[in-house]
Amino acid sequence: MTLPIALFSRQSARREPRKRARGRENVATKKKTTKKVAKKSAKKRATKRTATAPIALTTTERARLLKPRRDYAELITTFLRVWEENPEVRLTGLTRARLRRELERALRAADKEDAVRRALESKLRPLQDARLVAEDALWRKLLDANALVKAQARVDPRIGEAFAFLTDALRVAREDAG
Repeated sequence: MTLPIALFSRQSARREPRKRARGRENVATKKKTTKKVAKKSAKKRATKRTATAPIALTTTERARLLKPRRDYAELITTFLRVWEENPEVRLTGLTRARLRRELERALRAADKEDAVRRALESKLRPLQDARLVAEDALWRKLLDANALVKAQARVDPRIGEAFAFLTDALRVAREDAG
């Protein structure tokens, strides 16, 4: 048991002078490195603060929001131009720069939404087409089955009574479509 303790003390004795030597060599550069690290971490923190979390609205929150007109960008741009031509107009709590920033933010959000919508539509289109083809085949088979049931119902009225729900459902669907 005494052997490991002796080895431990020899190892620490060997390393100790090296640590002191390194400490003396890096005294001047150590301060510079900590400043650089502090600047980088401050930059990282600044970028993290500007990133906003995605907004997830509830149905009631969404219903409470104002819905602008479709041509709001053109309207606000015209408003800003007229406001610049009439500098005597002062609006409390609102500046032209702030309104311009809000317009740019809204337009960027709309562009991003459109890009994601296009990407999703291109992915959804083949799935929608596959669903439409499958539903078409299914509906054709059901209509064929209904025609066969009607033909057999002429011979056996019990079959007509049993499948009357199908005839009624198809009649209602035809009236809704027409």
